[in-house]
Amino acid sequence: MPTFNGFTSSETFTAVPDSLLRDLLAEIEDADELRATLHAIWRIEHQEGPVRFLRRADFGGFASGVGKAVARGTLLRVQNEAGEFFCLNSPRGRVSVEAIQSGRFDPSNVQNAPPVERSNIFKLYEENIGALTPLIADMLREA
Repeated sequence: MPTFNGFTSSETFTAVPDSLLRDLLAEIEDADELRATLHAIWRIEHQEGPVRFLRRADFGGFASGVGKAVARGTLLRVQNEAGEFFCLNSPRGRVSVEAIQSGRFDPSNVQNAPPVERSNIFKLYEENIGALTPLIADMLREA
């Protein structure tokens, strides 16, 4: 197993619902279901716009856990003539499902590309110069 070098100070973070860590983590026994759930949170939270969803193909190697996540209720499944779509079971996700079901939103023309890693000044500094100190981070923030 390759060793993980740790998180950097320059990377973005994804908001994870407390109920996932508090309740669901102990209940989810299938690793594929957990991976699919975490992948959905990551992808959907990095999308923009009022309607956020994934297609089954967006799950890549994590697709085998999607059915269990839907059965548990962490993901919502909606199907129409444009295809099969998945949303988080959250207030925004339920609004997305309703918009797709009612026809107010047509997801067939939307491409959900994976989030791109955006370089920022902190990441560029660490990649090209070295570790950030608090003093240097403050100076970069002010620049």
